[in-house]
This record gives sequence, C-alpha cells and structure tokens, in this order.
Amino acid sequence: MARPSHCLPAGMSGRTVMPIWSFTALRAPSTCPTPTSLVAWVEASGRDKDIKPLEDWTHPFGISNQESPNGPRANYRTAGLADMVMALIEGRDARCSLERSLHGIDVMTSILKSGEEGRFIELTTTCTQPEALGIEEAQSLLR
Repeated sequence: MARPSHCLPAGMSGRTVMPIWSFTALRAPSTCPTPTSLVAWVEASGRDKDIKPLEDWTHPFGISNQESPNGPRANYRTAGLADMVMALIEGRDARCSLERSLHGIDVMTSILKSGEEGRFIELTTTCTQPEALGIEEAQSLLR
C-alpha cells in the first residue's frame, strides 16, 4: 500500500530540507528528492524507524558525463536499455521488466489518487525486486 506523506518541515535534523516524496515499502520507509529539487543526500529508515542518511558510494552512473545549462550532470538514460539487451543475452529477467514498470505506474498513480481522495489506496499490482545494479555490472554496461 502506498502511503504518501507531506513534505518534511525545514530545519529537520538541523538542516534545510527540500520538498521530498516519502513512501513506505513493504519493509522500510524511505525518502527521496522530487525530480524538480536537488538534494545532496538520501535518507532511509529501517524497522527501528530512525531516519539516517545513506552512506556515500561511488557508482559509475553517478559520474557526470554531460554538460547542461545548469552545469554538469550524470545522464545514463540508456542504462535500462543496455540492461534489457544484456538480460536477453544472459537469459535473465531485465530490471525494467513489464511487471516492474506496471507496478511503478500503479504506485505513482496510487500516490496521486491517495492525495486527491485523502485515503490509503490498495495497490493492484505486485512484482519481484530486481537484483541491485552493482558497480562492476554498471561498468560493464558502459562498454
């Protein structure tokens, strides 16, 4: 069940907090920046519900590879397509499978509907969690 939340107030944890979406997954709530804001950290909580910043790590898709009017940015939009091709070659499930894409749309539209109607919305889809895209696998997609 998607559980939308209001934006966190400024000054939380001694910092200025920009607008975020907050959602609850099956195991732990997490927060992430909206696409229109820029936040320098991502926070998540576990079963203890203590919100903590995630540790920084250097991922190949976090390296700037494109200049834009607002400065350098990491643009790896074709990574999903490259993963689909490799999934076909390797005979595995693609991370952006139809079931996961449909579930993502179900989550997003349920968040909107929940906001409009002021109630929790039961999701109509489910999917398996894909394998994480690790550093070595991401680097192999860049070749």
